Amino acid sequence: MYRTLAVLSLCFAVCLGQGIQVGPDNDAVYAGSDVELSCTASSDDHRVQWIEYVTTEHGSMISDGDYILPGHPNADRYNITVDLETNTYVLTIADTVVDDGGRYECRDERTYTSMTSQLVVIAGEPQCETTLPAGGIVVEGIHYTVECLWTFGASDGIAPYPHWTGPGDFNQINIDNPGSIESGIGFDVQKVMDAKSFRMTTNFTSDGFVDSECTNCATNIPDFYHTYNTMTLFVRYGPQDVSYSPVKSAYEVGEVLTCHADAVPLPTFMWTDMINNVDYHQQTLTTTTAMIGSAILRCQVTNVVSSANIFVNTTIFAKTTPPTPTTTPMPTTPPPVSNCLDLTGRWEYQRSADSKAVLCMYVDGDDDLGFIQGLFWNDTMTETYYMDIVGRTRNNIYDETGLVGIWPLDVGVSAFAIECHRCYGEETLLMNVVSRTSTDDEFCGDGGDIITGVEYEFQRVPWSYPCGKLTTVQELRSVSRQAALRRRKRRMASAPVAAAANSRLA
Repeated sequence: MYRTLAVLSLCFAVCLGQGIQVGPDNDAVYAGSDVELSCTASSDDHRVQWIEYVTTEHGSMISDGDYILPGHPNADRYNITVDLETNTYVLTIADTVVDDGGRYECRDERTYTSMTSQLVVIAGEPQCETTLPAGGIVVEGIHYTVECLWTFGASDGIAPYPHWTGPGDFNQINIDNPGSIESGIGFDVQKVMDAKSFRMTTNFTSDGFVDSECTNCATNIPDFYHTYNTMTLFVRYGPQDVSYSPVKSAYEVGEVLTCHADAVPLPTFMWTDMINNVDYHQQTLTTTTAMIGSAILRCQVTNVVSSANIFVNTTIFAKTTPPTPTTTPMPTTPPPVSNCLDLTGRWEYQRSADSKAVLCMYVDGDDDLGFIQGLFWNDTMTETYYMDIVGRTRNNIYDETGLVGIWPLDVGVSAFAIECHRCYGEETLLMNVVSRTSTDDEFCGDGGDIITGVEYEFQRVPWSYPCGKLTTVQELRSVSRQAALRRRKRRMASAPVAAAANSRLA
């Protein structure tokens, strides 16, 4: 009868929603962390106790109300905090160790209600070992492994879940042991792995935490998350896809063959004339006369990983010289009227069979914008004289040209207007001269009468003295000095005559 009353009392309390209302959550932490497990009762009429199923499978009581039982081996790391207003009981485990991992229960002794949670304590970062070389420099086709070990404390059936991702093809394996899990990968290096790495992500799944047969168990999954990355891989591989170009059935002397290959690090190339046993340490091979006839050529490609060869069985012919096509140039008809190409040179005007005028000019068309320097030579039977000339022309336009010069004796200063044209390719230089007579007047005196000179029609002729092709400015000046000397002699010869005339007038 008493048992019946107790069962009825328990049913009455539970049915009214009394007892433990909020239980502790599942959690996962690193060893050395502090953990708080919390539960809340429904009213003041309760007696809350914490029990752990770590040190014994039948459970060991930690606390009763706000009192830590002194007989528990971990009593010095346990602490109870009670909030009587909310009926909340918080169990704190300080400086957790791996052996703290397991199931914890919050129970109301008066209503016989309870809720439990799982605590996982992880020893620390995973201990990982790899056969990858330092620096991550690997060789294609070589097998490498990466293995990581997680050590932890938890109830049976609960363990972290490691998962690997990365480039190319690899095998993953997870091995569960009591209190630990080994996770690793093995792979043969592929080119696709170059400049990439592998990653292991670790978290918890619902395995071991969600129990459909346990109505008072916490159902949350701990939010623990960890990532581990291998070093970056730098893949080296031997020469691949060896080829050459151009590919032909036969070659002529002087043609160039180029060898190609895909390799890391960059390879070296060597061509070999197998028949003549001659090596060429370069990527290209130029066929020579020594190879004429049947030829066997080999290109060998080598780097620190391996070597590869390609053979060319071919025939080398002497170089053929194609006939040079002959073309008859079409005559070019010069235009009816065009500008002269240049004024530089010797020009002659033929007055009669025994006299002529010579004009030689030098034009600087680039630096001085058409600066002209030259010599005018009047070669007559009665008087031969030279005159320095200077002038300018529009740059490369020779139909607008002007010169000035000093006539010898008493003719005075002269100005020349020049036009030069080409008529169907034949050049003609037209020159008019206008002079002012002058005696030995003072500076800026009267220029004297205007004298209209002759009109010249010069033709271009080959160079000759005093307008030789190699005539220098110094030589022209020498000729001018000779003309000036003759002028002074004539003035000196006429001076006594002028003096006598003046005395008679006086």
